[in-house]
Amino acid sequence: MPKLVLCINPKNYNLTRGNEYEVEVDPNNANRYSLRNDRNLNSRYNTNLFVDVVVAPPVVRLSLDRVLASVEVSRTTAIFSVIEGENLSIEFPGPELSGRLTISCGLKQLSNIGCYDIITRRVNEAYQNIDVAVTRNDVNAIANKIFSSILTSIFLSSNTGGIISSTNTNSDYFEELNEVMMTFPVSVSRVHNPNSGNEIITYVFDMEAQNNINPEVDMEDEDGDQDDEGDFEDIL
Repeated sequence: MPKLVLCINPKNYNLTRGNEYEVEVDPNNANRYSLRNDRNLNSRYNTNLFVDVVVAPPVVRLSLDRVLASVEVSRTTAIFSVIEGENLSIEFPGPELSGRLTISCGLKQLSNIGCYDIITRRVNEAYQNIDVAVTRNDVNAIANKIFSSILTSIFLSSNTGGIISSTNTNSDYFEELNEVMMTFPVSVSRVHNPNSGNEIITYVFDMEAQNNINPEVDMEDEDGDQDDEGDFEDIL
């Protein structure tokens, strides 16, 4: 059966170092190849003048639906597949749920939702690292799946009546973040911050309504007990 070999030692024969040749093993001598040389003549040469050409298997790029189906998420990491048989891993600072607020024992605070921007950038970088082109829509879809899965896990284990969160509206991916937030039972208000001049958006998530949805999420919980009271920083 013919195969491709690469010449590594042409000696004084009609061969060129670095050229590929299609050869067949001589049926009478396993240490010799039959091939057509640079003078277009059928000749036989010792096999030690060549090395096999390794043909890489074709790269099978997954559809977006299959990429999304492959996503596995914890609070600070995500794994997903873009190419058949190859996993990509990204790390990021995830959102955090604080203890009960002083204004009510039935409310908790969700901070660092701005990590959505970091997640989006890390997804895009993961594609760049394997030299695979990707559209912004695909990156956003993957980031949405990761962030939504994290929020769902936090909400299901929150043991509270409501969760309050806030962020500025001037981040690079705010519209995409807001799209994810609005998929949950939430009320929203926007105010102007006179100190910075930024617009602030506040989300209040209804955990009773969320728990009635009761989605299934495959995620590791890394936070431990989230009901401990403690100090937290003002997210505004």
